[in-house]
Order: sequence, then C-alpha cells, then structure tokens
Amino acid sequence: MAILFLFGALLCLGGWLLQFASQTASGDTSETEIVVIPSGSSVKEINTLLANAGLVRDDVRFSVLARYLGIAGKLQAGEFALHRGQTPQELLKELALVKPIQHAVTIREGLSIAEIADVFASGGWCDAEEFVRLANDPDFLESVGLSSGEKLEGYLYPDTYYLTREERPTEDLLRMQVRHFFAVWNAIKVTAPLGLSPYEVLILASMVEK
Repeated sequence: MAILFLFGALLCLGGWLLQFASQTASGDTSETEIVVIPSGSSVKEINTLLANAGLVRDDVRFSVLARYLGIAGKLQAGEFALHRGQTPQELLKELALVKPIQHAVTIREGLSIAEIADVFASGGWCDAEEFVRLANDPDFLESVGLSSGEKLEGYLYPDTYYLTREERPTEDLLRMQVRHFFAVWNAIKVTAPLGLSPYEVLILASMVEK
C-alpha cells in the first residue's frame, strides 16, 4: 500500500512539474528580451528576473526544474538576449548556453587618460574620477609592471574592446589595456629601434606625433 501511495505521489509530482515545463510563454521566438542577471543570483532570483521580463512565470517549479535538468549550477550571470515564446525547459537550456552580449568600446589614438576615462564612463563602465586616480597611483602602476617615473599614458593601448555587462573594478579596465599594449609590444619589439624600452619608444612616438 505504501509503495502504491509513493508511486502515486511521484506520478503527481511528475505531472505537476511537466505541466509547468511544457507551458509556452507569450511572444514569438524571433523576438528577444534583454535581461541582466547580477553575479551571485540564486535560481529563485533568476526566475523572478525572467518573470519580470515576461519570459516565464514566477513559480517554485522553475527552481525544481532547473535542478531536475542539472542546469541550476550552469545558469550564468551577465547581460543576455533571450528568446520569447519558449517553454521554461527551453529557456533554461538557452540560459545555460547563451553567450553574454558584447559591447564595442573604441579607444582612439592620442586620447589622454582623462579622455579615455570619459569614454568608459559615458558607457557606464566606470567612474571617470576613479579611473584617473588609479592611472596616477604609484602602487597601481607598480602592480602592472611599470617602474617609478613612468606614466600610464601611452600604455593604454588604443583599440576596440568588447566588454560584457558584469561587475568589474575600474582597475580591470586599465589592466586590460596595459595587457593589450604589452601583447602588441612583445610581437613587434624585435624591430624596435636601437633596443629602446617600451617607455622610451612611447616618448619617441609622442614627440613624433606632436
């Protein structure tokens, strides 16, 4: 009798979960909705964010389904373009595999540190004042491999960077550009004139530019 009761309970539970998993949300699958999921969000919090975007119902079965599918630990943080008109099961699988949206940020040649800070700040990537402060902080300069007397200006490599919406300290933006500079430098240093250091080449390039 107990086995029959347990079997019946499992059957009801399965039907309860299947009924939710097979519900199709409103909208067409050709349409997408931008959703930002903060780092550290729980499955329940992700469900609420998706529900607010009209992509799924806010339902306890979302968390149960995510765990049943083995997807709960694979749900990502970031900014995503998710398709409408999907079942919760399809939406969960998409969120586990989708790539975050990348935003192109172009740093032109010849910009000062303050101007570079303004470019990033205008896109909401950092606070301009904090960017400039760090760029002139001796301890920070040392942490990126620059010696005393060197200035960060010039090591902030001009290029188009592709950023995703995630929480990142301002120093990561500076480190990103410095790493890019040294990657380029290491590729061309064999042709540097008279064995000049990167800093000396920068000074020379600045004089030529002026």
